[in-house]
Amino acid sequence: MDFKNEQKNLSGKYKMLAKFFVNALNFWTFDCDQSFSADKIRGRNFIFLAIMLVSFGFSIRSVIESYYRSIRIIWTINFAWCCVHSMAITKLLAIIFYKREFMELLGGFQDIISKQQNIHIAAIQIPNMKKTISRIILSLIIYGIIFCLSELFFLIYVQNYPGINFPLIYEIRELLAFGETFFFFFNMIFQSICFLILLLHVLVNEFLLLFFGFIFHAEIKILTQIIEKCLHKDIFQIEPNILKIIIEKHLQIINLLKTLDKIFHKLSLANLLTNFLGLIMIFCGILFQEGFESSLYMIAFILIFQCFALSLFGEILVVNTGNIGDSLYLTEWYVMPLREQTSILFMMRLGQKSYGIKAGGLVAISFKTFVDVIRISISYCALLYALTKN
Repeated sequence: MDFKNEQKNLSGKYKMLAKFFVNALNFWTFDCDQSFSADKIRGRNFIFLAIMLVSFGFSIRSVIESYYRSIRIIWTINFAWCCVHSMAITKLLAIIFYKREFMELLGGFQDIISKQQNIHIAAIQIPNMKKTISRIILSLIIYGIIFCLSELFFLIYVQNYPGINFPLIYEIRELLAFGETFFFFFNMIFQSICFLILLLHVLVNEFLLLFFGFIFHAEIKILTQIIEKCLHKDIFQIEPNILKIIIEKHLQIINLLKTLDKIFHKLSLANLLTNFLGLIMIFCGILFQEGFESSLYMIAFILIFQCFALSLFGEILVVNTGNIGDSLYLTEWYVMPLREQTSILFMMRLGQKSYGIKAGGLVAISFKTFVDVIRISISYCALLYALTKN
């Protein structure tokens, strides 16, 4: 295998993928003149955020006013729209304030993939990373199609529901002062723009989560395989610098994991809280519904999937980083020279620590978090239902 050409092709594919995310980050912060770097925060970075906040304010007012309407599904959809606003706003804030960290992650993986590797390491890294890049592209395409089709189904369903002229969920009554024609036209245009902005922003953030989930899983798995196959006495005698390369790669991945945790430190907490509140209200809506409302179950599924995706990401990081220490322990480290044994023992100590995401620095994101959010949401929903019935 011609590793040099294979690595060049792999680096080119990653650059195209990274360029897509860089352009997306620049678009949402109005930094379209920037490239692979992030400068200080500017006023223009908050343009989309201002639009979302205005729409969020009108949406909250609509939720309050529609609570006592006879068609309960209107209130439920309004509340779901508020949940979408809150999720999109928190994610946009993360992009604005942690854009530099996002760029560092993209650039860090670019360095790992583009760097000329030892032949033994290249034989492991290149095939695995090629599969990962292909899976990322395929997953983004499939998820994007499913997401857009789901929203199309939602639009068709809601448009045919009595009492709703979607996306005219809320009315900006302040526009009535300029006439009914002006009110209807600009009210519809504003909400259509907000609808498109919110859904595209949520989709891009899901793309980022998928991308980093795949790429971190692949890099940690590659490091584990390199440790298992290359830290042997025979290879060490041929390539005495291989331990140094492995240590550098390990430390580089740890630094990237710390950068990732910095991004998701507050973002994951905000996502968990919005999903938690949204699930409580949607579960209550399901209990109080007079007939079968498929939209309620669809909204519940979307919120559950959002929470599950974040929990899966955290679980992948915890499990895979924990395997690094086990892989080091199973090598022939005890037959190597004393200096190398000391270095490997140092790596073992680092490898025993599981790196993941902590919501607010308190709650470690894992499958247990997902189960706890669902369980507590159902418990609070049952409590609200009992209090209301009594």
